[in-house]
Amino acid sequence: MITGELTLLAALVAGLLGSTHCLGMCGGIAGALAMGIPEERRTPMRLAGYLGLYNTGRVMSYAVAGAIAGGVGLWLGSMMEVAAWSTALRWATGLLMIAIGLQVALRWRGLRWLEALGGRFWQQLAPLARRLMPVRS
Repeated sequence: MITGELTLLAALVAGLLGSTHCLGMCGGIAGALAMGIPEERRTPMRLAGYLGLYNTGRVMSYAVAGAIAGGVGLWLGSMMEVAAWSTALRWATGLLMIAIGLQVALRWRGLRWLEALGGRFWQQLAPLARRLMPVRS
């Protein structure tokens, strides 16, 4: 029982410490989007609506991504021993972090394929995003 309590405490602390990232990044993006709305449409009620929808979409996209990742992890975990799966995921995550570090520090282009995959996904998503955005510049 104590392990579960420590896990929840660790998750709470990580969430609280991670909130500073959200404040700086998501807050800045939301502020920039609000300033890009034409002045005649920048009433307090409309701003509240736009920012409410932005944050709802942000939270929902995190929830959906987490549910997908959790579902895939559950599915894959059910096919193999949990300890082996856990070790494999730790190694994969560590190697990915090293690859990202090499890309950032040394301009290594080994993850170009992953960026291209994300770019193709964004090309499909961008038209929908443009229709939903009140910002035109």
